[in-house]
Amino acid sequence: MEVSVKLTNQNDGYIQIRENGNLVVNYAGPTDKYPGTSRTVGVGGWSLIKAPNNWRYYADAFLDTTLSRIVLANNADLSQATIIENQIPSSWSDSSITATVNLGQFQGGQTAYLFVVDATGTPSASGLPVSVDGAATAAATPNAPSGVSVH
Repeated sequence: MEVSVKLTNQNDGYIQIRENGNLVVNYAGPTDKYPGTSRTVGVGGWSLIKAPNNWRYYADAFLDTTLSRIVLANNADLSQATIIENQIPSSWSDSSITATVNLGQFQGGQTAYLFVVDATGTPSASGLPVSVDGAATAAATPNAPSGVSVH
């Protein structure tokens, strides 16, 4: 599941929720009507006080303040992928991205496709095929997304 939110009291806010790459919630409009500027964002939701059997389990939770990211997917067309594993970059520049790979659901010997997603949420046009053992299976790099910025 992937959740993207822009908190604002203006009409340019949004909440988008994707499950297995499919957009299931696509709200546009105000998302925060409270005064002030201090906000807390976290993974979870609500819980009932004094409910000892109310448990939630999370794996590979990732929270960021930008839509820019790199992902591994099981299809060269990201919109057709059924496995999408976000990769957390340790450094990002105009010429290089470094990350420790999180294989998630991928198995050894399987081909995955590497995508770079820019600050607008637009992924590279097609994924670079890589073997999950780390060896590239193609000499080309993914098409650079337009409008990439580093914050």
